[in-house]
Amino acid sequence: MKKLFGITLLALLLGLSGARSGFSASFTPTTCPTNYSCSVTAAGSRPLTGHANDGHPSSIVGVLSFDASSNLSGFLAINNNGTVSTFDLTGATCVSGTGGNLGQIDFTTAAGHPLVFDFVTYATGVGGGGMLIADATPNSTNGTEVAIGDCRPAAAPPTL
Repeated sequence: MKKLFGITLLALLLGLSGARSGFSASFTPTTCPTNYSCSVTAAGSRPLTGHANDGHPSSIVGVLSFDASSNLSGFLAINNNGTVSTFDLTGATCVSGTGGNLGQIDFTTAAGHPLVFDFVTYATGVGGGGMLIADATPNSTNGTEVAIGDCRPAAAPPTL
């Protein structure tokens, strides 16, 4: 259910973003980017499961950078209801989607907790592209069932 909801939200955001790259309701495999850096922003809330932290907000900001071999580096800051945790993405992996599955960014925190994000890339129509991301971390380690966001490349600095 969580994955279906995430895919539905990704499809909705693709439509709202004006993407015209030929995506259909069933996504084609998503390839890990190369030579690409972007700024991440995402938000969500904890599920309503009868726990004290139900409905608490969660937000994510950070930077992802992929080299020519799709090796991933960067950082994330995750704010769960006012408690901020920062993560160095050293050692994170990117796995391209196959067989209709979304691509996946996967890493383990210093405390040993997995963090997993599904992604799909899209064309902006002006020669660039972006990534839509959805939290796919297993429930047993992270109660943020619904977190979705965007990773957009930085604009070129203005010339003065």
